[in-house]
Amino acid sequence: MIINSMQLLYENTSGLETKNVLNTAESLVSYIQKLKQIKQGEYNIPESCLNVVSDTKYLAKVIELIKKYKSQNLKYVFLLGIGGSNLGAKAIYDSFYGFKDTYLPKIERYPKLLFLDTVNPKFFDDLNSFLKTTKLNSEEYLINIITKSGSTTETIYNAEMLLKILPNSYNRIVITSDKDSVLTKKAQEKNIEHLEVPKMVGGRFSVFSAVGLFPLAICNIDIGKLLKGALDAKKQNLEDDITKNLAAISASSIYLNYKKNIFINDTYIYNPELESLGKWYRQLMAESLGKDNLKILPTVSVGSADLHSITQRYLGGEHNIFTTFLRASTPSVSENIKLTETKLNIIEDSIKNKAPNNIVEAIYEGVKKSYKNKNIPYIEVTLETVDEYNLGYYMQFKMIEMMYLGKLFNVNTFNQPNVEEYKVETKKILIHEK
Repeated sequence: MIINSMQLLYENTSGLETKNVLNTAESLVSYIQKLKQIKQGEYNIPESCLNVVSDTKYLAKVIELIKKYKSQNLKYVFLLGIGGSNLGAKAIYDSFYGFKDTYLPKIERYPKLLFLDTVNPKFFDDLNSFLKTTKLNSEEYLINIITKSGSTTETIYNAEMLLKILPNSYNRIVITSDKDSVLTKKAQEKNIEHLEVPKMVGGRFSVFSAVGLFPLAICNIDIGKLLKGALDAKKQNLEDDITKNLAAISASSIYLNYKKNIFINDTYIYNPELESLGKWYRQLMAESLGKDNLKILPTVSVGSADLHSITQRYLGGEHNIFTTFLRASTPSVSENIKLTETKLNIIEDSIKNKAPNNIVEAIYEGVKKSYKNKNIPYIEVTLETVDEYNLGYYMQFKMIEMMYLGKLFNVNTFNQPNVEEYKVETKKILIHEK
């Protein structure tokens, strides 16, 4: 089934009868009607996070600050956040630039987005050395501190450490937080620019708010196309006609396989640049469904590298895994490169005169065939290409899918009570060590 530029295939591979999938999806219609009745501009229930993509009044403030800080002199944007405060932005940024920034670090492309999401001592040593070596002037960097609560331990610590290295940087800080958080109040006291996250928009559902839009736009990601994809996905996946509602079909497939004791949900990615997108979804599912003793466990695999690390378990171990294969259909830029000869004189006939995309396609089809031979259930999601529109569409599709899964499992999709447990214990330990 192809909707807009995204294809979802589930019949004959999901291990389910199509009528059962559609009947389960049909049970979501009343909830779909509730979602469609959410008034634009209101944020009084968690599901109202769907409003952000078309809230022009809210987006205007974000765009205003983007225009203020975007410049040709800007080289580095330091994003200080963790979990929902950075995984969405990282998923999108890495899809375009993650590979290049890692393997081609000297490429002259600015600004670059640097994610400060760890308190590892070695990281701070490296960061300190980097900043002392580069000797940035104030126009060459921007600090975006993102914490919805305004008090996340790792984020606040990282902010203080960075400001120790870069003192007198208040005019280069933008804080993104809840309107009434302690951090927002501090920003107001010190005249630091700040962006609001609507109170009912949860962290893992916030990528289309200032949390994701501001740092991405500063780094030349086209947020207009991103929001257009998200808006189209919202319209399509609130469709009453269940046969056209991809999120409802995907959620029903996951749910019905869980009822068959298939608890592991693996996102198997065949575009390595989308690995961070898989990790974003892993958090989305883990925090949304990992409660009330549900056994569901999200994992991420990346082809073809993980074929040589984990696939033996998938094919030869207990068949308790439901897989979503994710890839983009557009051929890679190396399509015209073919292997015609080799200095080692060991070229095999099976790869002779083949381009990289031929090899990837053959591997992908071979893996699916192996899964089918073993009766391991899976669905396929294929994006037309990796661009802002398709990423926006996919991420909105997945967030709506998660709302439907919460309804099917009868859990609160939007809370994460157990995450707070480690935060409480951490603060107790740190206070005791004073």
